[in-house]
Amino acid sequence: MTAHEAKITLFRHGRVAFNEWQWSDRSRFRHLVTQYDTAPLRPTAPPNIAHRYDTVISSTRARSIATAGLLLRTPDCCDPIFNEAELPDLFTQGRARPFCKLPNVVWFVGARVLWRLGHSSNCESHRAFSARAERAAQRLIILATPGRSVALIGHAVMNQYIADHLNRAGFEGPRSPKREHWKGTLYRRPVSAPPRPKPA
Repeated sequence: MTAHEAKITLFRHGRVAFNEWQWSDRSRFRHLVTQYDTAPLRPTAPPNIAHRYDTVISSTRARSIATAGLLLRTPDCCDPIFNEAELPDLFTQGRARPFCKLPNVVWFVGARVLWRLGHSSNCESHRAFSARAERAAQRLIILATPGRSVALIGHAVMNQYIADHLNRAGFEGPRSPKREHWKGTLYRRPVSAPPRPKPA
């Protein structure tokens, strides 16, 4: 990194102690979401990160804060603006038979697909989340002053949306950040680089 370069790394949190392949019925879905959000990390050794970041940011989710402490250090700031996209209730009352059992991961994926299609029962809408992700990206850009590096210990969907905004702001990096747990993806921009115009 040069003294005239902004540098932001998006990490995904470590894997949590949650059995995604356990079978459950849809009546337990909201409980499963809470269980995932409050679950501790699995007891695995994090990768060794040699780089020392000037600023470490995390969401307010336990898995994000714990990952930051194990991977880098106690975060300098924990902000809910970086929290993961919420999941909607899968069905309204009277829809889908409660005794239908599926692996937990299938319920989660199904809820995410419905959310992307505009279903936002009991959660933040896709439009509101997109606006929040843009504000989150701007927060990171402000923190990434010349010659300083910023690390966000975030979440898969939030990181993807932030990456989209970083790319449009002139940051060089892949369109899709790494989705593997503990992994980080670097985005960098020369200070003189102008923001890219938004597509029409």
